[in-house]
Amino acid sequence: NLDPASTPLASQLERTQRPRAGVAKRMEVGLGWMIAHPPRAAGPLLWHNGGTGGFRSFVVAAGDTGTAVVVLSNTARSVDRLGLRLHKALATTGRA
Repeated sequence: NLDPASTPLASQLERTQRPRAGVAKRMEVGLGWMIAHPPRAAGPLLWHNGGTGGFRSFVVAAGDTGTAVVVLSNTARSVDRLGLRLHKALATTGRA
């Protein structure tokens, strides 16, 4: 998802990242991905989260910076904010 053109699945990956509907001022939805447009970001952030049975997960990727973060947790509490903070640190410093 960071560089769809580099894989044989390029057209399929690009299709999942194409906005299908707007859901908020800076948020759209693709096929399985939320697409955020933060005010000072160079490009969009693709993210998805989920949870079941006391577990939570969050993934975020930004093709413009070539960075991604995955958070897997054994708690029912959201890990979205943690994932976004880690991604911001990684994207701005080149390391988490």
